[in-house]
Amino acid sequence: MAEALRRLNVELEAARSKGAKLVRVIHGYGSGGSGGKIKDAARKRLRQLERKGQIKGLVTGEEYSKTSDKGRALLKAYPALKSSVRPDTRNRGITFVEL
Repeated sequence: MAEALRRLNVELEAARSKGAKLVRVIHGYGSGGSGGKIKDAARKRLRQLERKGQIKGLVTGEEYSKTSDKGRALLKAYPALKSSVRPDTRNRGITFVEL
């Protein structure tokens, strides 16, 4: 778990240093399909970073679709996502992070 969170921090910083504005974090959703420890820990860490102002925001895969408010807002802000809407829609194994 600690290694996954360390890696999350390293990758977010690397993306930020390269000027990325949005990152798709692929954390999986657990082998049982109902939510794994890494997914839960990663999202908890991301919410902490959001509260501290270290990231602008996050949209979970479950919230991401053309029909959800958060999904539409993300697609409007980042039009390049349109090519991946279908496989990412309601995907429990990902989280979008706005840097």
